Amino acid sequence: MQRKAFFSIGDKRITISALILVVFGSLMVASAEMGNSAGDTSYLSGVIIRQIIYAIAGIIAYFFLINFRYYKMRMYLFWMGYLIILGALISCRFFGQINGAYAWIFLPGGATIQPSEFAKVFMM
Repeated sequence: MQRKAFFSIGDKRITISALILVVFGSLMVASAEMGNSAGDTSYLSGVIIRQIIYAIAGIIAYFFLINFRYYKMRMYLFWMGYLIILGALISCRFFGQINGAYAWIFLPGGATIQPSEFAKVFMM
């Protein structure tokens, strides 16, 4: 009987493709920000460091979710996510209008999120 590995990297083709997309996307963001930096290397290095931090956080989340055994909790997680997204969409109607669109939630610090993007997952 073959034993299951404690840690899995998932399908190698998907993992390698995702890592290539992370590297390529980070290079494209850095390339696009070169015009904004206008010779200021500290601004550009700040953008690159931020991209590296986001990439590392995304890779850690990717490997955590690959190895997370959710099959026992999947219906519970689905309904909790569904109710949270539904509540966020309803709150957009009352609190989040930008240019006539009721699709945004304002967060402290000037950040916004668009719950309709997260709701697309539950529509599938």
